Amino acid sequence: KFASHPSDTSSKKNDVESEDTSNTQSQHKIRRLRENKGAAHCPLSLYSARYIEIKPTMNESSSKNNNENDLHRTKIREICRFHNYDSERGCLRSKKALEKEGLKGCDMDHEHCHNCGTFGHLAFECPFSVGSAGGSLEAVVFLKSQDGTVSSTPLHQYQSINSKTDVGLPALVVVGGRLRGRTLAACEMLALSSSGTKTDENQWQAMPNLLEHRGSHAACSAAGTGLVFALGGGGVDGNLDSVEILDIGTAKGAMNEWRWHTMKGRLSSPRHAFGAVACVTKSSSKESCR
Repeated sequence: KFASHPSDTSSKKNDVESEDTSNTQSQHKIRRLRENKGAAHCPLSLYSARYIEIKPTMNESSSKNNNENDLHRTKIREICRFHNYDSERGCLRSKKALEKEGLKGCDMDHEHCHNCGTFGHLAFECPFSVGSAGGSLEAVVFLKSQDGTVSSTPLHQYQSINSKTDVGLPALVVVGGRLRGRTLAACEMLALSSSGTKTDENQWQAMPNLLEHRGSHAACSAAGTGLVFALGGGGVDGNLDSVEILDIGTAKGAMNEWRWHTMKGRLSSPRHAFGAVACVTKSSSKESCR
């Protein structure tokens, strides 16, 4: 047997202390990540928007101010995700409104579960595992029958059933983008004409998703054509050189019947953070823009 040198013992002790310190720092780091309230843990990033159907009350139906088309119109209200999933802080907007008079509170639904649509409990205490009720946390509308049973239908299908009229132009269109670090393919439209879709006054409506997720891209529309273009941008795996086109000028019926198409002509190189302008003449036709 050989006696260990004092310097060896000191070196091993330092190694053990260094390892303990490293483990402690690692644990603190993991704890900070686990308790992080940043973008990656934001309910808006983790869960799709979900809605509860609100049917008109007897008072609303009998109001003299309502026209014939309004009597049977149902509305949908988004279920607050902060209130449902942040068990510690909840919905800060509604809390601040209660504390300080004059502040606008949250106009979303705080009474139904975002996970299963049931009245009386929240998603973080839901008896169903998250995603098992009402689909895999896709955007849905929860419907309540007369016997109290709750069912769900995808948002685009619900809008298809309740959107009987043609979509009016002019309109504002939002295409893709980013939400707290997540690149989106979602699109929305707000009809500016009084002859537009009347599912609800001044309500943005979900459009078909882009074929590719796009952020920091360019979008434009050639005047008088009803064509919407989405060009380039940052995709899931890098910058894009593709261009997508949607024709809403001659679209009839529900929005979920519309389809984005990829144009044959691509950009000369992939790019993002750029602008696009559609230039047309009086003699330009829709076919010439394709």
